[in-house]
Amino acid sequence: MKKAKYLLFSLFIFIIPFNTLLSSPILEKNVHFFKWGQIPQSTEYKEIIPLYNNPSWEISVSDDEWHPISLPFYITETPSFKVKCTFNYKLAGSETDLFIISYGIKGIAQFYLNGTLIHYQPNNYAPIKIKLNRSMIQSRNELTIIIRNPLKVEEGFPTFVKQFTEKRALGITRPIFIAENKINGIELTKISLIHQNDTFLANYAYLLNFNTAIPKFKGKVTVEEEFSLEDGTTIFKRIFNIDTTSLKSMITGKINVAHNTLWSIDTPKTVILKVTLKKNYSQFFQSSKTFALRSFNYKNNNILLNGKPLIIKGINYHENLFRFKDVKFYQQIKKDLETIKKLGFNSIRLPHYFPGNYIVQISDSLGLLIFAELPVFRFPKQLFSNDNLLENSILTLNQLSDFFNTNPSFAAIGLGKEVPAHSPAVQKFMLILKGIISNKTNWLSYLSPIPNKPLPPEKLADLYVLDLYKPFTDFKFNSQPFALIGRLGILNPEIIYQWDSNISSQKHYTFLCQEVNTALKQKTLSGGFIESFADWTMEYKLSSTISKDQPDVFPSGIYSIGNKKKSWVDNLENIWELNSFSGFLKDTSSRSTNFFSILLFFSSIVFFSFVRRQYRLRENLKRAIYHPYGFFVDIRERRIIPIFNSVLMGIFTTFIIVSFIGAYIYYYHTSQWMQEILSVVFINKDYFNYYLLISASPLNTLLVISTILLLFPFFISLVLKFFSIFSRENFRYRQGVAISFWSAIPFLFMLPVSFFTYHLLEYDNFQIYLIYIFLIFLIWTQFRLINGIRVLFIVKTMKVFIWISLSYIVPIAIFWVLINPKHYWIEYLKLLFSANALF
Repeated sequence: MKKAKYLLFSLFIFIIPFNTLLSSPILEKNVHFFKWGQIPQSTEYKEIIPLYNNPSWEISVSDDEWHPISLPFYITETPSFKVKCTFNYKLAGSETDLFIISYGIKGIAQFYLNGTLIHYQPNNYAPIKIKLNRSMIQSRNELTIIIRNPLKVEEGFPTFVKQFTEKRALGITRPIFIAENKINGIELTKISLIHQNDTFLANYAYLLNFNTAIPKFKGKVTVEEEFSLEDGTTIFKRIFNIDTTSLKSMITGKINVAHNTLWSIDTPKTVILKVTLKKNYSQFFQSSKTFALRSFNYKNNNILLNGKPLIIKGINYHENLFRFKDVKFYQQIKKDLETIKKLGFNSIRLPHYFPGNYIVQISDSLGLLIFAELPVFRFPKQLFSNDNLLENSILTLNQLSDFFNTNPSFAAIGLGKEVPAHSPAVQKFMLILKGIISNKTNWLSYLSPIPNKPLPPEKLADLYVLDLYKPFTDFKFNSQPFALIGRLGILNPEIIYQWDSNISSQKHYTFLCQEVNTALKQKTLSGGFIESFADWTMEYKLSSTISKDQPDVFPSGIYSIGNKKKSWVDNLENIWELNSFSGFLKDTSSRSTNFFSILLFFSSIVFFSFVRRQYRLRENLKRAIYHPYGFFVDIRERRIIPIFNSVLMGIFTTFIIVSFIGAYIYYYHTSQWMQEILSVVFINKDYFNYYLLISASPLNTLLVISTILLLFPFFISLVLKFFSIFSRENFRYRQGVAISFWSAIPFLFMLPVSFFTYHLLEYDNFQIYLIYIFLIFLIWTQFRLINGIRVLFIVKTMKVFIWISLSYIVPIAIFWVLINPKHYWIEYLKLLFSANALF
């Protein structure tokens, strides 16, 4: 089966039309605006210049044209653009550090202040903190940001995956502002908990930020630490003395805490640390910091929150910017997360992107765990040997740690999604990142490997997540140590049971229950994530959505793009309860069709009736089979071979070939593995959409492939006409067409195979042998074609072989030049061949 898919892909290469690059779209059609709503205030920095509501923003997609624009916005179908704004700053005043703060730019970004490059951000959506040099700041300043998609791994995290990914966009969709550190603040660097019997030992570390000069004291100063709950209850107090010179150093300590003071999904409690500095009983510094205490780890096939086993009842929360067109951004996100919590979920997974501070703050208050991910999504193994990717990943982890390390909801970071973890290069890469996560953060690390591949004894991450694009109930679970299921029910019944026209909400819910129950019964699994909170807009269409009113929308969410609740959502509260669910769905319908068999049956009757009635056709057929050299000599010498005979032979052999290839194309037209491959090959999305429409219909498949095959002899004749210029022979165009048609006679012996091909595919029998048989006849046909051309031109076989080879190589080379394959195009296709277990 696997080898059959590999060989099937090679068949498609011969029928791929040339692609052309799309012209640049008009900017006005691709820019999208939405409204911030009430922006959450930062608790870490003192905001002094809110650039996000600056009215002077302008955009340019060329070097000389600028147009007014307002934030927030995003742009589709545009590879790069520039934005700029001006702002004023009073030079006199505080000498505290100034920063440009953003919780992520959508795209890689270069920041210029007054024409000078001040920062390069190679990672999409990682939070940014740019320290400004005061000598560069003027009373009136211009900030310019160049935003673009990375094309190579040297520039950032490239995107390879076509199917199931959200529509690609660039823009500024998160607040950006200029801030200064708060005067006299506490910066928590790490909080870790160690479980000891029924209590916990918390190790903490913090820095004191003095944005004003520290008074010069002789001797020691007194430090008073007080830990209290939100209701004012003191849980710990410590007083100690420290040298003045040590106030700039990290202060560490330990505290015993009871279980009822910890942050959890049911009681998201917070703790307040107040630090007071005194000298001779006189206070000269006081600040407080609100944070939370919680432990999160994985041990003995169990995920533990505060030492207690936890089943991850998660949902994938795609960024899905297209949902926010007519709503207020922050209010809608808060509403989404509150809905997720009410529906019984305790975790959200952010598929290959990082959260803004608003998602983290709301999740902190609701008791939701966040699983965020590096945008390392199905990368070929060759990329993991690239130092730029490693450095960028480390930089990203450090940036995330600086912003979110003390947020209790930020629970785990994904190091790679659907990656070839069996490769030594990937293993080395992941072990380095895992070490950074373990040493610097309070998070778990997780990894989504390609299933059914051997993994090393040493774990590459704390958790392994199983991602599939097929029903989990169809997956043959092996001994690999998966801890979570990444996408339960990504294939809604509309895809699984697409041959059933009655797709009801109850079926959708039934399928989801079946998937969740199957997962929970696995002893090595601790839950997973269903897909998804809302329908989302895809970059590429699917065969199951191509004919719908919204073909770009993947309809697997519990809410629609318009934020409307699906009818079956109210039943989700009990979906995570392990029970003897008896409503399992079975696909009782069949994709079987006898279209190609009927076509071949009637065309055989017509063809053989002509063979029986027409003596000349019968004799030409026998002579072409038994005496090919003499038959090709007859064509060369222009002896009478009726053109009708040649055309009839060409049409019938074409039907035999079409019945074979068409059966494969139609049978696999719903294969997501094949669709992903072809979405890569058909770089122009319009051509890919044509493929989806054509392959879904046996009749369309017949017409397109027949046209291509019937045009092939005329193409070969054009090639021969060109080479005849350099030959002594007087070549006639129809001689080349006749030789091409009669060269395909071996396919007559393949008639029984083509007749039963679709039925054999339906019952999964002899697929690899069918491919081998077809290749044998294809090679036989090419040999006869070379022999016929050799006789026609009276030249050596090697010379003809070179001509034929050039006729194939040149179009492929032109195809390659026209599509301009992106970085690691071939490597990604190779990865897909090894990753078919995902589909």
